[in-house]
Amino acid sequence: KEDKTMAGDAAKKAQQANKQRLNSLYIAIGVGNAFYLLFRVLLDASNFLTSFWEIVLLLIFWALQIVPTYMLWKLATPTSSSSEDARLSARSLSDIGLYEYFFDIVYVVSFVQLISAFTYYSLLVLLIIPIYAGYMIITNIVMPYWQMKSSLGDINEGPKSKRDLKREKK
Repeated sequence: KEDKTMAGDAAKKAQQANKQRLNSLYIAIGVGNAFYLLFRVLLDASNFLTSFWEIVLLLIFWALQIVPTYMLWKLATPTSSSSEDARLSARSLSDIGLYEYFFDIVYVVSFVQLISAFTYYSLLVLLIIPIYAGYMIITNIVMPYWQMKSSLGDINEGPKSKRDLKREKK
């Protein structure tokens, strides 16, 4: 019984931490959107409402913020029906890994949205996301695969016979 209460307390703390992290994410999204909309509408209302690219840009910002936030919310939300199991089934958003990348994407997009209210050159900062993803893929997947393949190639060849060495000399 005591183990279940300790586990339940830990799950409650994890859920509370998840709520706090998601609330800070919601605040960042709200501030970025509010500032962008207010500044764009006040600065150039006629162009904002009639410009196709302004609306497309706003939709891109929203998609880049909503999709990762929804994924994080789904991961942090308990899926079980009973309250005791529900506390244990919600994942902690403070774990290292994919969750951090989702938070980073939303924060970078919110920052770019704030700055793009002044200049559209800030959109270049969004290139950080695919560049970093490419770097991680190359260093963590491609390079180890090539190294493994080259080391396996050496192992599979094995020692060469005298006849093979003579054939290579000719």
